[in-house]
Amino acid sequence: MILIAISLFLIEISNELTTTGMFLDGLVYSNLAANMAQGICTFWHPSISESFMSTFVGHPPLAFGLLALCYKILGVHIWVAKAYSLFMFLLSGILLLRLWVRLGFKREMGWLPLLLWALVPLVPQYACDNMLEGTMGVFVLASVLCLLHYPVSIIKKVGWHFLSGLFLYLAFLTKGFTGLYPICLPVIIWLVELLFHNEEKHYTFLKSLILSLVPLVSLTLCIVIVGLAQPAAFTYFKAYLSEQIVSGIGVVTVSSRWYIVIKFFERTAILWVLTIFILGITYLSKHKGDSTFISKHNAKTFLTFTLLTLSGVIPMMISTKQSDFYILTVFPFIAVAIGALLNDKVEEWLTKTGKRFQSIITTAAILMVLIALTTNIIHVGKPGRDVEIQHDVALITSQLQQGEHIAIPESLYDQYSLINYAYRAKQIDMRPTSFDLPTESLPIHLLTLSDQENPDPRYHEVELPTHQYKLYELAQ
Repeated sequence: MILIAISLFLIEISNELTTTGMFLDGLVYSNLAANMAQGICTFWHPSISESFMSTFVGHPPLAFGLLALCYKILGVHIWVAKAYSLFMFLLSGILLLRLWVRLGFKREMGWLPLLLWALVPLVPQYACDNMLEGTMGVFVLASVLCLLHYPVSIIKKVGWHFLSGLFLYLAFLTKGFTGLYPICLPVIIWLVELLFHNEEKHYTFLKSLILSLVPLVSLTLCIVIVGLAQPAAFTYFKAYLSEQIVSGIGVVTVSSRWYIVIKFFERTAILWVLTIFILGITYLSKHKGDSTFISKHNAKTFLTFTLLTLSGVIPMMISTKQSDFYILTVFPFIAVAIGALLNDKVEEWLTKTGKRFQSIITTAAILMVLIALTTNIIHVGKPGRDVEIQHDVALITSQLQQGEHIAIPESLYDQYSLINYAYRAKQIDMRPTSFDLPTESLPIHLLTLSDQENPDPRYHEVELPTHQYKLYELAQ
């Protein structure tokens, strides 16, 4: 069954993984990492070019730094960025399996939360597009795993919670405050145990509060120690808090604060429908009136991880700057929650199937894997997304020198995909230009939209079969 989950995922990403296109944010992060790898900028002073994101403080720089390390070892290439994204996704899958086993479920049933995770429509995207949530999700999962250690020794327990804080610091260093929600897990566990009148309590209320503070203390110590060792870190985070957090409060990208909650239930709708269908059919056919239809352990796990999931979603409502991919890191936890509800029924059903059915499943899984691999191979090197922009950028950059400055009218400066694809290709710096400058102060080349008039007669058009843009060269 695990082959089914893997093949489904590979099929879902077949239009993204092996193509040259990339989600805009991931493209920006890739360019930042490439500059770090080549010494154009540093870890605490990330930038792209003199005229575009000359100082980037939009997010903490850990993910850029990790990708830059990969670029240093393997070379700056689109496939390295794609492989890095896929690796982080696979690492999250491994940690998800480890979490499933830690919660007392059979390793053989680990395919169930993996399949549920892969069924969330948004999830496969971050396996291909170099999104910060891919890296942050690894650290969030690792943090939760640490919090689920329950040694008898209080010293060891504090130690595991302290280690959880170190992983949360890495999550914070990847994308700020959005990855810190596991801090509330001890309180959630205490609350769930209280509701279920659990005889073996891992936390009292006071202990849950204290142990929730341990990761926070660990996180704070990391920030202070790194800041003292690297003064540039304090400067960076001061600018980050000012630009991204304080200034971001007034930014409105959605019409309602409930947008993020609505999107969460939209993205997970297939999981809820599947749950209602399986449990409904099972209950009506065989277990009607059975008080132990769902075991206490499974119900506790469902409630615990549903609350943990919501703790990563609901705080997003504070801001009106929202996007559905901000909550990518919560989907492994809702997959575990729903997997806990379905586990016993699905396992019981599988044990009753004969060898013939199992052979059919195995054959189907192998065929799906072959289809998935074939479709990914077919798409190797194709644009995937931003087809016309990539087509034009390839033609335009073929006429330019590495690192060349190119003039663009002010109206073109919001073409962020164009700017970043050109920079990825040859580190082309597209600069908004005033055309009242003397000839010797103008860049050699000018780029406009294809339906725009030439803003300066000193430039003549370079004949290229482009679709959206026109390239001009300065008359000598």
